[in-house]
Amino acid sequence: MSSNAKATKIDWRERDQLTLAPRDRTDTLEAWDGVTPTLGFQVIAWIYDNLKHVNGPRAGKPFQLTPRQALFIVKFYELEPDGTFKHVNATRRLAKGSGKSPFAAVHAVAELLGPVKFDHFDPEAPGGAVGIPEPAPWVQIIAVSLEQTKNTMKIVRQLMPKDSPLADKYDLDIQKTKIEIDGARGLLEQITSSPESMEGNSPTFAILDETEHWVGERGVKLFEAVKDNLAKLGGRFVETCNAWEPNLNSIAERNFEDWCLFHEGKSNAEKPNLYDAKIAPPNTVFGAPGEGEISLDDALAYVYADASWVNIDTVKAAILTPTASAATSRRKYLNQPSTRSGAWVSHEQWARLIDTERELVEGEDIVMFFDGSKSDDTTALVACCMSDGFVFPIGVWEPQPIADGKKIIDYQDVNRTVLNVKDKFNVIGFWADMTLWQSYVADEWPRHFEDTIRYPVSPSGGYSTMIAFDMRGGNSGKQIQFAKAVEYTYMEIVEGRFSHNGDPVLSQHVTNAVAYPLKKWVSIAKDSGNSPRKIDAAVCMVGARMLYHHVKSDPNYDGSHTDFSSDYMFL
Repeated sequence: MSSNAKATKIDWRERDQLTLAPRDRTDTLEAWDGVTPTLGFQVIAWIYDNLKHVNGPRAGKPFQLTPRQALFIVKFYELEPDGTFKHVNATRRLAKGSGKSPFAAVHAVAELLGPVKFDHFDPEAPGGAVGIPEPAPWVQIIAVSLEQTKNTMKIVRQLMPKDSPLADKYDLDIQKTKIEIDGARGLLEQITSSPESMEGNSPTFAILDETEHWVGERGVKLFEAVKDNLAKLGGRFVETCNAWEPNLNSIAERNFEDWCLFHEGKSNAEKPNLYDAKIAPPNTVFGAPGEGEISLDDALAYVYADASWVNIDTVKAAILTPTASAATSRRKYLNQPSTRSGAWVSHEQWARLIDTERELVEGEDIVMFFDGSKSDDTTALVACCMSDGFVFPIGVWEPQPIADGKKIIDYQDVNRTVLNVKDKFNVIGFWADMTLWQSYVADEWPRHFEDTIRYPVSPSGGYSTMIAFDMRGGNSGKQIQFAKAVEYTYMEIVEGRFSHNGDPVLSQHVTNAVAYPLKKWVSIAKDSGNSPRKIDAAVCMVGARMLYHHVKSDPNYDGSHTDFSSDYMFL
């Protein structure tokens, strides 16, 4: 660990997105490395040679993809050494008006007629590989309602009308809801049917349209049916979506979660999905920007950088209309998902506090809070630096599988990690909820940290009360104390009074938490008793901030940080 000196601040537009947690990236589409073989360049050339723009200033001219659209094609057709595709499926999540439907139509036509199937590698070919058309392409444009597919299918027909050279070249039978090649050798069709009626289909490619509207049980069943059908012949899909509304169990949200879990190392999937999203920074404000905030003009210019046809002034006017919903505007035009109903803190509020340039200093004073579980929840240990209140997780543990399909926390790894903290930092305060961890909390850990802890939970009582912050049901005093800390921490988050390292698990736990009334206070809880949305690291974050303020309230503490608000006391 090195000094605490800060580097020069990097403009938010130029930040290396790969240094951020997946959930915190504002641009998820990675650049092509210039080495990985791809059919993308051949597909782009086919589009330019065979399709024409149907409207706008380039109407009638060869279809020229925007830089981002071209990059997506290059990435989507990247190849493994064995000639299989690098990405299983793909998502294009972009702001309203970014051209998702026209591009989806172009991509569907390319999959129907273009060189999208790997044939052989050729170092002399652009992209290092050569593709051929699918011998029996079956392309589907799928949505949960007819209106969703009509727009995309209309553009498909405009791209190759009945009297066009393209229709003659490929002997196309162009109908209202489907296009066939040369006596049913190939098919492009729009689908709005039920999952049950789709059984038996074997498409080679599918466009899943507006998956933020694929919600509830019907949306899930339709999505599973599509995946099963595509798997028969190794087909792939591209979903198009805008940011989703929470609590609807949409496929758009589910696929984003899958993408995040893969890149967080928490997925069993062998290959990733390609995810293309351009999202306004979380600290975007609609009014005059203050210190550390992003103006609406800058955010819109960023989100729509690849969509020159969008009139930014018109979009801005729609956002600032007095009757417009701020949450809806953020979802539609800034591509930011809405906050879940009852959520304690929004993703945007928490992300504003990220400081990736803060370096931890060996031996610096810290306090930390522990929340342990055995088999149902995660176990977490979160620290707070006394010099500036910076928060970072030391460890978050998920239950691991053991015999008989059961899961349990690795107690030895947790214990080893806790004990090793003393080798890196000066732990002046350590509080821990003792549920299921009594022997560690009441004996082993206080003995280990006895010579550094200056702020025990109780000044008397020996080892048994040195770090034991008992929040079990019968101890309402500690629960109220914690609830007070929850309220104060929320105020600090809203006002930007501290920072954190952007750890994805801590971020997820914080945004999973919902506000929970406790007498006249507001604490935090999971959204339901059996919810898979864990919050244990969030509990530890609040606990660490609580202990931080407890230390700062001591006039004898000789730390250098002096901006503690003396009007608030937890104890």
